[in-house]
Amino acid sequence: MSGTPKSSGAAAGAQIDTVLGEYAKGVVSGIEGMEQLRRQAVEAMAVQNRELVAAWQKGAALFVDGLQQSARIQQDLFEIAVERGRVASRLATENVESVSKTIAGVTAVLETVAGYAAAAQKQAVEFAAAQGGTAYDAAKRQLEASGTAAADTFKRGVNTIIETQRTVLDARDAA
Repeated sequence: MSGTPKSSGAAAGAQIDTVLGEYAKGVVSGIEGMEQLRRQAVEAMAVQNRELVAAWQKGAALFVDGLQQSARIQQDLFEIAVERGRVASRLATENVESVSKTIAGVTAVLETVAGYAAAAQKQAVEFAAAQGGTAYDAAKRQLEASGTAAADTFKRGVNTIIETQRTVLDARDAA
């Protein structure tokens, strides 16, 4: 015969059931907590992605605005050059007796127009650089939250475009 009474075996079985029941509740609670954390992480990723897209759109809009302003400035300069050309033509027809003075005047007018055009283009490039910096800063704030290198890639791309424009303008000035 065994030395343990049957009532203590039943009590131990009840305790085991209680412990297993509490363990199962703990496991379920842990799984539910992990699900809640996963859901929050997915929501945070969705918010960051929306903010990232908005930052890129804003940066692109600023860049396009800068290019449009540059185009308007160049168009205005072209109109000025045309007007100066008309003035030079009128001077040439009015002052036939002093051809050399007229040529010097035309040359001076054209050089002035070229100087204005180069200066305006440089201003447009500087404006685009400033806008690119603003777009980079906005994108960087958004991208730093996600821990990616996309902000630096964006800045390098904008800087490459701006440096290319500066190089073309400097080469044209040298010529």
